[in-house]
Amino acid sequence: MTQSTRSGGMAPLCLRPLPKNARWIPNTKLALHPLATPAFETYRNIRVSARISPSLADPLLVVRSDQGRALFFGNFAARMVFADHETMPVIVFDGLEGADITRFAWAEITKLAFNQLHPRGGFQDLKRALLLSPEDVTKTAIGQIGDAALARHLAVDVSRFRGAQR
Repeated sequence: MTQSTRSGGMAPLCLRPLPKNARWIPNTKLALHPLATPAFETYRNIRVSARISPSLADPLLVVRSDQGRALFFGNFAARMVFADHETMPVIVFDGLEGADITRFAWAEITKLAFNQLHPRGGFQDLKRALLLSPEDVTKTAIGQIGDAALARHLAVDVSRFRGAQR
C-alpha cells in the first residue's frame, strides 16, 4: 500500500480517488460476514448484463473480526470484481450492530434494481431476490414488490417479471 492509497489517493486499479477512509487489503484476509451470507448468496444468483470494471468499483464494506480478519457485508459488486485480485479496496466500519450489517447486506439486492440487469432473466432473478429480502429493506428502498409496481419503478414492461415466483 502506498501513502497515496492510504490517504485516499489514486490506486493503480482505480480511475477515481478512493475515499480517505479506504485502504487496500490482501484478499486472503477477507471473509464473508456470517450475517451477510444469505444476502450474498442471493445476490450472486441474479443475472446482470455486465459486471462493473475494477477501476470503477466502490470499496468493499467490512468490519473486523476478533481474529483480525475483514468480514465483508456490503458493496458485493466489488467483491465479485476483485475476487481474482491479490488486494482490494475496503472501508472498515467499527461498532456496527448485527441488524445494521444484515440491513446493509440485503440492501445490495435493492441496489441491483438501479444497475444493468440481464435482459433475459435478470428482472425475474431480481424479483425472486426481493421476495427473499426482509420486508423493511425492500419497502424502504423500492416499495411494493408486485409485478406492476416493480415494472413502474424500473420503467420496464410488466412482462419482464413473468415466471418470477418465490
